[in-house]
Amino acid sequence: MIPDIVVAGVSKGGSTTIGDYLEMHPDTYFVNNEPHFFDLNYNRGIDWYKHLFRNGKITDVVGERTPSYFYHRGVPERMTGLIPDATIIMTLRNPVKRAYSHYWHTVRFGWEKRPFSEVVRDEIIKNRDTDKLRYVRLGLLQRNCDPLDIPYLAIGKYAEHLHRWELSFNHEQIVPLVIEKLGDTSISSLCKRLCIRNKPLIKNKSNIGGAPRSFQLAKLTRYINFHPSIQKRILNSFNMKNYPPMDEATHSVMHDYYQSTYEDLQEYIGFNPSELWQ
Repeated sequence: MIPDIVVAGVSKGGSTTIGDYLEMHPDTYFVNNEPHFFDLNYNRGIDWYKHLFRNGKITDVVGERTPSYFYHRGVPERMTGLIPDATIIMTLRNPVKRAYSHYWHTVRFGWEKRPFSEVVRDEIIKNRDTDKLRYVRLGLLQRNCDPLDIPYLAIGKYAEHLHRWELSFNHEQIVPLVIEKLGDTSISSLCKRLCIRNKPLIKNKSNIGGAPRSFQLAKLTRYINFHPSIQKRILNSFNMKNYPPMDEATHSVMHDYYQSTYEDLQEYIGFNPSELWQ
């Protein structure tokens, strides 16, 4: 058994909301955790991947979610070789807010130490566009994560990524969902497209981001091999607080950085999001 649906991104952009909805839907069978087959675990082989879906019923719509697929350059080609008829769901969020949330995610894991304004300056100066993306295993414990490898801003150049995906999949197979406009109408349309019953979306916040209370504790979780459930509890409960608002100067720089990309994105989402993503 192989997936009919893949929630392929975007990191810190609402993929958990859609993934949770589909995982709990009575007509689907979703792998519980992110398998990272098409990026990190491809060398494990197709049999390993198929085994993940062994408990799905023949009547189920089968799927998985791995948000990093969205910006990993090798994934679309690998995916179309195994699941060429799959529906690919992409969740898109205001790229300024997405990048800022992503930044605090890496800070919380003890990977990132630079101020956000410096992160933005470094990436713009180095002009690390989507052709130069190098994937970093985010959201999981990694001892040697280099924050300089994380393309916080380039991930949000959504139209470039979607164009790359359309080199491997048909336009009709790719379903971009703007998370700020997610509601009954878009969920009903999605269910119809996936041939599953229309169930209401319960809008609980999931995978909420935040800043670490203690940078020392965040760093400690990198070097001690905690059980995943303990690590998650440390990072999400004991060592998390709301992160501060972005300073106005940095917000202005990022807003200008993305403005030129919104017109191209209209081809994929049906409208220009410049007003929505002020």
